Amino acid sequence: KKISRYTADELMMLNQNNAVDDKRECKECKRSVALTKYMDDNTAICAFCDNIRTSSNELLKPDSYFAILRNAIAGKGALPMPKYDGSTVYLQVLSEKEMKEFLKESDVVRFYSKNNQVTGQTMATYIWMGEYHVRGDYSVASFADLAKAGKGVQRIGVLRADVDNLGQAFVSGFLRKNEEDPAKYLTISRTATLSRSLSRFFKYHLNGILDGTAELPTERFSLEGTDKTAPRQVMIIYSGGDDLFIVGAWNEIIECAMDIQKAFSAYAQDTLTISAGIGIFGDSYPLIRMAEETGGLEDAAKKIAGGDKNAIALFGEDRIAHTYHWDIFEQKVVGEKLRFLQTHLGTKQDGEDTNTAFLYQMLNLLRNAEEQINLARFAYALARRVDKREDNEDKKAMQREFCDKMYAWYLNEEDRNQLITAIYLYVYLYRN
Repeated sequence: KKISRYTADELMMLNQNNAVDDKRECKECKRSVALTKYMDDNTAICAFCDNIRTSSNELLKPDSYFAILRNAIAGKGALPMPKYDGSTVYLQVLSEKEMKEFLKESDVVRFYSKNNQVTGQTMATYIWMGEYHVRGDYSVASFADLAKAGKGVQRIGVLRADVDNLGQAFVSGFLRKNEEDPAKYLTISRTATLSRSLSRFFKYHLNGILDGTAELPTERFSLEGTDKTAPRQVMIIYSGGDDLFIVGAWNEIIECAMDIQKAFSAYAQDTLTISAGIGIFGDSYPLIRMAEETGGLEDAAKKIAGGDKNAIALFGEDRIAHTYHWDIFEQKVVGEKLRFLQTHLGTKQDGEDTNTAFLYQMLNLLRNAEEQINLARFAYALARRVDKREDNEDKKAMQREFCDKMYAWYLNEEDRNQLITAIYLYVYLYRN
């Protein structure tokens, strides 16, 4: 029966196609429709997908309003929407000036203000939208633009993060076991407030964290230890509920991840934590693959130390797990080891040279520390760093300090793994 699913008559009926039409498969939505619109690369798409593309650019403008209109405005992206009575209305993005004009004509069914609490209009409400993005010369910056904006190696960073143990927080977060009535505070209103507050952080406050307008509990994080005041070179792909997905210059992604973690910790008064995965890719790598691989890193962060969570996982598939609790990454990996490498090997500031070739040799020995002979090779490579002909005692002391620290870290597995991560960061920052 599986071999002969259809009769001869059924096959003839299925293959009859007397009507001639111009339908083809749309590249974006994969439907077979008439393709009348063309993208920049001359690829044909359907009218509906073209309207989505047009509207997407419009809704990122700062004074955008989302209007439900009875009649679509010609020349602007219009998305058909079903109405309760079976008729069709249209979702369009308007400026504030256009919005006021249409309100006079009573053609507006409803409208939504974006990140702005509009009052005085019975048909209006507001929505929060995580919309922060970097703009290029004419439109939203491309992945290639973001890669070029990075420090050192030109790569894209992808950040995926979400709140830890959120289900448990909703189920038992309001329980008071020592109270006479443990469920006294477990009410729908409190649960709804928690949900709304979390959504507000990821949809609204996140914009201020990235553009530099929000006040953070600490100074903005920097891999180089310099002041960070400019808006981040990143863009939000998705942010809402309890999770986020951000793409940008690789170093900015790591730095803004630390800022977000600190801001969220203060926002939740240290009652909730987040875990994150950060992947680094070429700008031509498919976005869907970036999302999948970074999602795997996010899962790895949540499994740290038997499921303690509250962690960050970096880079990708590697024999060495670059997974750390947030404070360990900030204080040990960056604050101690990366700063040590920057002090002793230079940061390319004021014409300084950096020696990344030497670090590649060190990295290979560190990654293969299980081979006993590599300890001797590591010690020999360090010894060659000490210039016996150096007359300056301060420089000699710094060379000895470098050798002693690196050797001590090699002998301790935890320090050794942290050093490997720090070397990755250093090489990415200062590689030609």
